[in-house]
Amino acid sequence: MIPELWLVGNIVTVRLTKIHLDKYKHLLQWKPSESILEFGCGDGQVSEQLLLPVLPKDYKEYVAMDNSKEMLDHFKQHVNIPRLQAVHRDISTKPLETCWRNRFDHVFGLFVMHMVQNPRLAMENIHSMLKPGGQALLTFFERMPIHKTFEALEKHPKWGKYGTFLSNYNTHPNPKLEYERDIKAAGFKNYVIHEEEPVGCTFDDEESCKKLYIAVNKVLPKIPDEEKDEYIKYYLEEAERQGYPLVFNEENGKRVPTLFVKMLVVLATKT
Repeated sequence: MIPELWLVGNIVTVRLTKIHLDKYKHLLQWKPSESILEFGCGDGQVSEQLLLPVLPKDYKEYVAMDNSKEMLDHFKQHVNIPRLQAVHRDISTKPLETCWRNRFDHVFGLFVMHMVQNPRLAMENIHSMLKPGGQALLTFFERMPIHKTFEALEKHPKWGKYGTFLSNYNTHPNPKLEYERDIKAAGFKNYVIHEEEPVGCTFDDEESCKKLYIAVNKVLPKIPDEEKDEYIKYYLEEAERQGYPLVFNEENGKRVPTLFVKMLVVLATKT
């Protein structure tokens, strides 16, 4: 991901995370001296502005984990979170080192699981990382809004070799069912999956929307520098062909896009 672009186009994540935390924070059961893990922390904007105020003041440690070194470097330089440890790691990486097992009272994954290629391994790791009685709060798209664009890119003769970064469940007829199977297989017996009503997020203009689309593209760092402009041009053209999916309204003589998304919110407790 590209931190500078992410900061510009991040209104979807910020707006919906605030809604979800306000709605579900009363279900979080805190203990003294909490150990907190946030995986997929990104640039840290959500971490510092939205998640940190929800946490008890006496927490012991805050581990911020991300598989993008660029985003993690930005996090460390710009975010001020007490007792922070920043870790470059993928939540779905196996084997899970002993130092992570039974360590955390709460695990947060905000706007992440739809970008995890192996959700089952991620769920297994989350379960292993939690202490008994620990809780995981996960929010993610039922389907990534532009998953069809990445399907087309995977089949492209030039760009397909760079792969994808999305969960396979984006193309499944019932993503919720697949995630629930993974939650059960990981060992969670006490969990709830909330299906949120579709929400519209309005951008200032089309350019802001395009910047977000570029920022979330985790294939982009794999593209050689001399081919990046060509790749981005094709990527945005393909997104437009697929319909984004956006709804446009005219405001003050310009087209203003609104992105409609459907989210799943998981609260799971390790027994």
